[in-house]
Amino acid sequence: MDSRILEKLGLQSQDILKQLLQTRDAFKNSEEKH
Repeated sequence: MDSRILEKLGLQSQDILKQLLQTRDAFKNSEEKH
């Protein structure tokens, strides 16, 4: 495996994790408002 490919995969998974956290926070916020 090329280390650059691994680096890209790592960055992508970090982005996905960030998006999941943001989605969860947004969901929490919308739940609290109801």
